[in-house]
Amino acid sequence: MKDYPLFLLPEGVPISHSRDWTAGQAKIYFDWFLSVKDDRLNYMLTAIDEELTKNDENDLKRIGQKVSDLLFELPFSTLDNDIHTITNKGLALAADMGILTSSLISLALPEVRWEILKKPKSDMSFRLPVMVGLSNSRYVEPIRYSTSYARAILERESDGDIWWKLFEGCV
Repeated sequence: MKDYPLFLLPEGVPISHSRDWTAGQAKIYFDWFLSVKDDRLNYMLTAIDEELTKNDENDLKRIGQKVSDLLFELPFSTLDNDIHTITNKGLALAADMGILTSSLISLALPEVRWEILKKPKSDMSFRLPVMVGLSNSRYVEPIRYSTSYARAILERESDGDIWWKLFEGCV
């Protein structure tokens, strides 16, 4: 699976922290993200030979474990002195797990929608796509959460069930 596609920013959006983007750049990223998320999800499922069964818990736990295992392999991480470091392809795979989780949240909670977080500027998710309309949270940013989860998995501080826990905490 060495050809896993990177999660590259669209043209017109600089490689910098989102809080440094203009509102126009945030909109370009937002529109791009919404336009590619379904294709990325389908690619990931095909690449890892998985299908959704309409059982969210089983799907997220099974696929999460498979992704967790893959994160320990090249090209998703490198190993040096018994320390795994996530690669850009690993970050892309993790982001796609965030897309999977967000898709299942959207199916379970049709009132949830994507928005650009517009304030406060000090928020880590400022100017990024977030899911809003959850009853128990102001917003969720599954992509950032998912890449953080992948790092925690590589540090053996978490496991493949973490995406189910995110889903369960939202619905």
